[in-house]
Amino acid sequence: MGHDDKARTEPDDSTRKNAGSDGMGCEDLQRSKPTIETTKKKATAAELKQLLERQQYCCALSGLPLTPDDSALDHIVSVGDGGTHEINNLQWLNVDVNRMKGSMTQSRFLSIIRMIADNEKNGKVLR
Repeated sequence: MGHDDKARTEPDDSTRKNAGSDGMGCEDLQRSKPTIETTKKKATAAELKQLLERQQYCCALSGLPLTPDDSALDHIVSVGDGGTHEINNLQWLNVDVNRMKGSMTQSRFLSIIRMIADNEKNGKVLR
């Protein structure tokens, strides 16, 4: 599925009366009918717990220990870039690592981290 294959909903004709400028009102969102494109599977709570256990309660990128206060669920490929909420696109990260990664792809983020580490190693980081 491509970038345009995101889940969409279509409002019932009976709910169009409360539509806003985008054609959908609050009631539309509650009564909308799913279309064929809503077939992507979201990770379940059990899958997320298993993922955390597989990661041995450590950040997938930094290896830092994770606690409920400093952990964040991350999309390896951001939803904006076509990533899904499926378990194979999710990882647990330290909240600070997740903030730094933002919406970058994992490969882009790691590339930047490597450049920073190389510059530090070679004395090129300005202090």
